[in-house]
Amino acid sequence: MSDLSESSETMNTSDFEVASLKNPVYVRKFDRIIDDLQDVYSHKIRPLEKAYNFEHFSSSAPLGNDDIAAKPMVLLIGQYSTVRMER
Repeated sequence: MSDLSESSETMNTSDFEVASLKNPVYVRKFDRIIDDLQDVYSHKIRPLEKAYNFEHFSSSAPLGNDDIAAKPMVLLIGQYSTVRMER
């Protein structure tokens, strides 16, 4: 039996991510999911935002199709001083 760590054809995570992003099957699935999310927002969530005047509470309402299709942004927050001190 061969061990997976001994295999010469190992694929690291970044190779897999690039390969999957170029695969037309994954691109079509991604596009379909984005279209469905935009549909749900415009037909289900947006009418509720209008009915309850959500625009007065949030500066990000209403969301556009570009907002839904955009890549997510992540903000990491740590303690005031997170610098590691070496001795």
